[in-house]
Parts: sequence; C-alpha cells; structure tokens
Amino acid sequence: MSIPSKERLNRLLIVQAQSINDTFKLLDAPAAASMGKTDWSEVMKMANEISNQATMCALLSSGSSLEQLEDFIGSYCNLLLGLVLLCHGSTVGAGPTLRASIRDFAKPVIDHSLSLLHEALSSYGLRKERPLMPTLAGKVSTSCTRLQGSPSTDSAAIVRALAQVGTSMKDVLRELCEEEEEGEGGEPVKWAIEVGAAAVKVVKEGMRFVGGGTVAAVEVMEGVLEKLQAVGVQVDELGASAIPPLEPEEMEENMAEILLLAAAVEDELKGGGSGGSADGLFRAVGDLVGLLRRLLQEAGVGKG
Repeated sequence: MSIPSKERLNRLLIVQAQSINDTFKLLDAPAAASMGKTDWSEVMKMANEISNQATMCALLSSGSSLEQLEDFIGSYCNLLLGLVLLCHGSTVGAGPTLRASIRDFAKPVIDHSLSLLHEALSSYGLRKERPLMPTLAGKVSTSCTRLQGSPSTDSAAIVRALAQVGTSMKDVLRELCEEEEEGEGGEPVKWAIEVGAAAVKVVKEGMRFVGGGTVAAVEVMEGVLEKLQAVGVQVDELGASAIPPLEPEEMEENMAEILLLAAAVEDELKGGGSGGSADGLFRAVGDLVGLLRRLLQEAGVGKG
C-alpha cells in the first residue's frame, strides 16, 4: 500500500463528501413503502456514534499519521452514509412534515461533520493548535443531540410545526398589544388583537387534537396544519394592516381569508372522521368563525 499524501487524502475527502451529499438527496422524497421501516432507535444510536467520533477527530488530527487519518476519514464517512440511509428508512410511511423534520435535523450533522473532517485534514502537520477543531466537534455533538431529540412520529412533527405557528401569532399579538398600550391604532388594532387571540386558541386546540392520541389519518392532521399555517400568514398580515397607516380594505380581506380557512379546517375534520377527539378544536374554530363574521359585519356597517 502506498503512503498517502495530504493532497491525495484531500481529493479522497472531496469525493466522499460528494457521495454523502448525493445520497442525502434521498431524503427529498419519501422512502418506498416496500422498504422495511427503520426504527428511530437505530438513528439515535448512529447519531451517538458520530458524536463520539467527532470528539476523537479533534484529538486525532494533532497526533496521528496520515495512514491513521485516512482510515479515520473513511470510517467517519461510512458512518455519515449510514446515518443518511437510516434516516431515509425511518421515513417509510411518513407524512411530508415528518420527512421535512428528519431532513432538517439530519443536515447539520452532515454539514458540521464534513467541515470537521476538512479542518482535521487541513490542520494536519501544523505545529500550532487549531482552535476551530474543538468548536466544530462541539457543533457536531450538538447537532447529533438535536437529531436524537427531534420528532420521530407524524403527530410529534406536526405538533412542533403548529407550535411554531402559535409562536409567530403570539409575536404579532405582542406588537399589537404594545400599539394598544401606546394609544395607537384604535378600533382596528383591537379587532386584530381579538382575531389573533382567537386564532392562537385554535392553534392550541389543534396541538391538543394532533398530540392527544387522535385516531385521525395523517392526511387529516397534515391538512389541519397546512390551513393553520395559512391562518398564521393572514394573522401576520392583519396585524400589519391594523397598525398606522391603516389599511382597512386589506384588513377586511385578511379577515375574510381567515374565515375561509377556518371553515376549511372544519371541513377537514368532518371529512376525516376525527370524532370526539376534535371537539375542542371544533369549538375554538367555531368561536373564531363567529368573531370574524361579527367583525366583518361591523366593518360593512361602518362603510355604510
């Protein structure tokens, strides 16, 4: 076996990195139903092994031969390929939100790991310590921990996505309340606060519905998420329209659109046969619908 050169190892790492990134594209599409579904515990084990290897990498680069470094890089890259394939296998039967979540949590593990390996190779043979190595190793470990704790079921992934919608709505409400405290905006701001608060309640009930052991199909949960994400966008635009300079026509359009989306959530639940598990969500949506109809009526009267 010929003694490896640093340049040859660098070319090898580039090829390995390209192979890993190409394989990662598998996560852009759902795994075939004919594949055996990978248990999430296997993904967690592999993430733990990669975290351990990242710590070793930070130590190895300063006191090893090029042959040892070559073996280590090859072994580490095989672990990364294994992680990608395990993540792909875990998406068998998964809905789009869970698939996107797995992809998003796995990507930093791959990216930080490849950066760590490139840094290990570039720093080989240097007398001066490279402070970036332990930093990158720490980023890999943190990314692995986040992947291990990420949602592994459709319901958990959808609840997490709904929580993000709720957080965004609360940010809008906070800004509107500050405007109201300063005496700005008047009636339009009060309307926007009412609608925003009612929408937040709908999202909370949506989280309870999805995360509370519902028997609803994944398609129903995904449908509820999609519509509530759209409500979140409209609440944000409603808040912007309510703050001076006022845009009353846009406010009415936003409220009308939220009304349509709320009705669509009701249709989604009725069509999905969710039964009693959706009672709280039905009530919250009904309250939002009633509020919007009243406000739109008042807006129409005000015009007259």
